[in-house]
Amino acid sequence: MNHSYHAIIIGLGGPRGDDAAGWVAVDRLAERAPRGVSLVKTGDSLSIAARLCEESYPFTVIVDAAAPRGEPGTIRSFDRDEIAVQRGSAWSTHGVGLIEALELVEALGYTFKRLRLHTIEAKSVDQAFGLSREVDSAIDRLVETIRADFAEAQTYA
Repeated sequence: MNHSYHAIIIGLGGPRGDDAAGWVAVDRLAERAPRGVSLVKTGDSLSIAARLCEESYPFTVIVDAAAPRGEPGTIRSFDRDEIAVQRGSAWSTHGVGLIEALELVEALGYTFKRLRLHTIEAKSVDQAFGLSREVDSAIDRLVETIRADFAEAQTYA
């Protein structure tokens, strides 16, 4: 267990299109990330489960693109209890659901001290295109929100 990290920020997604929202957010956060925050980019929910089973983090933040269902660029944020309510909703763009992966982690004995999930509604999940203007703008807003969350994470260090 590595006690030098008080938070982990995980960007879930892929390298292209609006699905890259999580990765782009992590890249932008890396420019001014405070000490003690681990930044990770991954393409699948099960790798999140594996990472969280390896180390314990007092504060976990996940950023993911949400499947297009409404207004592109809409940011939604959920705490751990609110995430469970989302089970069965098709907001994720990934095959193995993030909710199921988080439940697996907990079933294996991991306890989230604080978990925050941020989603950004994609305009399209077609990876042939770049990041849409709406999602790009939303990432900038979300990065500022997450930076404020970092300050709160200091409480859990």
